[in-house]
Amino acid sequence: MNSMSLARLGIQGQLVATSNKEKVLSCTDSRFFWIAMNPDDDMIGVGEGNVPFQHELMSWRDDEDLFINSIAITTAQSQDGTWEFTQVEGTVCR
Repeated sequence: MNSMSLARLGIQGQLVATSNKEKVLSCTDSRFFWIAMNPDDDMIGVGEGNVPFQHELMSWRDDEDLFINSIAITTAQSQDGTWEFTQVEGTVCR
């Protein structure tokens, strides 16, 4: 039913945020999502669309000065999913 989103620190690591919004994903339509960090307050967020910090699904504060060098996206066990990644013009990926 694609109604649960989770953010963890590492593979099966500490759970830092959740979202229970239904129908976030679609079997027929492509959807945009963003992942961003606000360096002013160390908030990390995940949301729908292509504008960071708009239509936020979940967020958490980075209290440990994490160095993020990779992310992983997955579907639930025994579920199929296709993911495509792109950089939105005007954003920064470092």
